[in-house]
Amino acid sequence: SLSVSSAYSAPTGPHTYSVDKAISAIDGSPDGKQLAVVGRDILQIMEWKEYSYENRKEHWDMVKNFRVGRLNLNYSSVDVKWNPTMPQFIGTAATNGAIIIWNVNRDAKKQERVIKEHMRTVNRICWQKKDGNLLLSASQDGTVRLFDLRDPSVAQSFSTSNSEVRDVQFHPYFSNYFASANDNGTIQLWDIRKTGKDAIRRAITAHQGLLLAIDWHPSENYKHLIASAGRDRLVKVWDLDSSDPGTSLQASHIIQTIASVGRVKWRPNFPSQLCSTHSVVDSRIHVWDTKHPNIPVYSLSSHTNVATGIVFDTNDPQSNTIISGSKDGTIKRFKIKTDGYKHFDHIPNSALDWLPSNKLSFAYEPIVRPSKKNSTWMSTSTSALNFETRAGQFDPVQTSQELFSPSLKPGKNRSLNTTSLPKTPQVPFYDMFNSSVFISLAKGYKLAGATLKELCEYNFLIATSAEQKEIAQVWDIIKLLFCVETKKKEKKRKTSNTFWDAYYDIILDEPFSVGAFDEPEANSVLSSDAELEYESVVPINPDALGESIFEQTANQKPYFAPKMKIQSKDEMKPLKIPDFQFDGILRETL
Repeated sequence: SLSVSSAYSAPTGPHTYSVDKAISAIDGSPDGKQLAVVGRDILQIMEWKEYSYENRKEHWDMVKNFRVGRLNLNYSSVDVKWNPTMPQFIGTAATNGAIIIWNVNRDAKKQERVIKEHMRTVNRICWQKKDGNLLLSASQDGTVRLFDLRDPSVAQSFSTSNSEVRDVQFHPYFSNYFASANDNGTIQLWDIRKTGKDAIRRAITAHQGLLLAIDWHPSENYKHLIASAGRDRLVKVWDLDSSDPGTSLQASHIIQTIASVGRVKWRPNFPSQLCSTHSVVDSRIHVWDTKHPNIPVYSLSSHTNVATGIVFDTNDPQSNTIISGSKDGTIKRFKIKTDGYKHFDHIPNSALDWLPSNKLSFAYEPIVRPSKKNSTWMSTSTSALNFETRAGQFDPVQTSQELFSPSLKPGKNRSLNTTSLPKTPQVPFYDMFNSSVFISLAKGYKLAGATLKELCEYNFLIATSAEQKEIAQVWDIIKLLFCVETKKKEKKRKTSNTFWDAYYDIILDEPFSVGAFDEPEANSVLSSDAELEYESVVPINPDALGESIFEQTANQKPYFAPKMKIQSKDEMKPLKIPDFQFDGILRETL
C-alpha cells in the first residue's frame, strides 16, 4: 500500500489562496474548520481541507458566498466575528453603520437581523464569550453599543466623550466588563451593569494619537493583562492589577515597531508572545516576545500589502499555525516555525566593548568544524585580532582553546540563550593606552600665554616629536579651522571724486582699517554692518597722492584724532571733516 508520507510532500512557504478582492477582516469558526472573509467587495465562508486519501492536496474551499443577487451597502463590510456559542451566526460591521447578523446554515434569506443604531461607520464588533446573545459594537460616532439578540428593541449605549472608538473587546473571564480603544489614545474599562459615567471603571492614557487595536490575554493566569497598539508605532502591555484604579498606570512592557500598528493578538499557549500587523508600510506579521521586546521572534513575510486580520488555528495545540488576510486579496496559512524568519539566528554572536580602564575586551563563539585529519570534532577557530601601534605589535595572550571552557560541546549554536556560552569565559584584554606618551604630551603642551595660532603650531611640534602623527594633525586642523588669516588686498581705485569716497571704500570694503590701533583686535576683518571706532589716524603723505594715497606705513607716528563712528554704507550721511592735522597740499586736494 502507498504510505501517506511517500505520497505527500510538505509545501514550501505558506499556503496561499487568492480571492482577488481586498480583505478587510477574517475570523475563524469555533471548531476551527471554517473561516469568514469580508471586505468591501467580498463576503465568503471558506473551509480548510486537510490532506487525506481523497484530498491529495491541502487547500481552501469556498462553501458560502453571500454577495449574490441584489446587493447593497449591507454586503460591504469592515469587520466580522463568528458567534462563539451559536456557530450558525456571524456578525458583520457594514460601511453604512449597520450591523448584520448572518445565518450561515441558510441558503436563502441569510440575513437573520439588521441593526441600524449607529450614525457612522462601525469599526469593530465583539461577541461575549460565554453568552452569544450579547454583541458589542464600536463606531466612529463616538459610542459603544450593546445589543441583545433576544430583545431587538433594547440597545444600551456607552458614550466616550466625542472620541471615535476603534476597537472593543469583552473581557474573556469577567463577562460584565469590556474595554474600548479610542481615537484620543485612551483605553477605557466599562461595566455593562451601570450607565452613564458610572459605567467607566477605569481610563488609561495609553498612546500618543490614535489607538487602533486592543486584545485581552487569553490565559486565565494572565487575565489582568491587556495589549494595545496605536499609530505611534508602539505595542504596549498593561497590568490592570499593578495599581489602584485611581492612580496613573504605566505600561509593563513596550514594543517599538517601525510603522503604525493595525492589529494585535496574543499567541495562545505562549503567555509572553503576541502578534502584530501594520496598517501602513510593513506587510509582514511579527511575533514578539515581551521578554525580548527589541527584536521580533519571528517575521512572516509573504503578503504584498498590509495584513488586515490574523487568527490562530484552534486545532493546532502548539499554536504554530496562523491564518492571515490582506489587502492584496490573499489568505495565507503560515507555519510559524518553518515559514517565519527567525531574527535571533541571524544576529552576530560576537561583541566588543571598551572597559573604563581603557582596555578593549571581546567575546565570540568559536566555530566548531570537523577536522580533516581525523574524524573527531575539534575547535579550529583562532584569534585574528592584531593591534599595531608605533611601540610594536600586540599578540593575543590566549588562544581560542583557552578562551572558553573545555566543557563546551561541539556544534554551532546560533541562539542568544546565555546558557550556550560557558559560565565564566576568560576574555583577553588588549592594552591600547600608552601612559608614558600621555604624560609626556601633557607636560609639553602649552594651552595659554600666546595666540591660538602660536599655541597650535607649538603643540604640533610637541606631538610630532613624540611620534604621534595623528595627534599632530589634529592641532594642524584646529589651526586651519580657527586661525584663518585674511591677507590685505590692494585695491586700486579708479577715479574718486572726493577724499571721503575713497575713504569709505577702504574702510567698508577692505579687510583692514586705515587707523593705527593699539589693541590687536583692531586688525580683524571688518564687516560692512559693524560700528567702528578710531582713536588715532595715520598721517597721509602728501607726496604719495594718487593710487597709493592711503597706504599705511608701520613706522609712521599717528596723530591724535577724536573718536568717530562709521555705520553701514547704505546709512552713510555727509560728514564733516574731523579736525585732522593736514598740511596745505592735502587741504588743496580736498
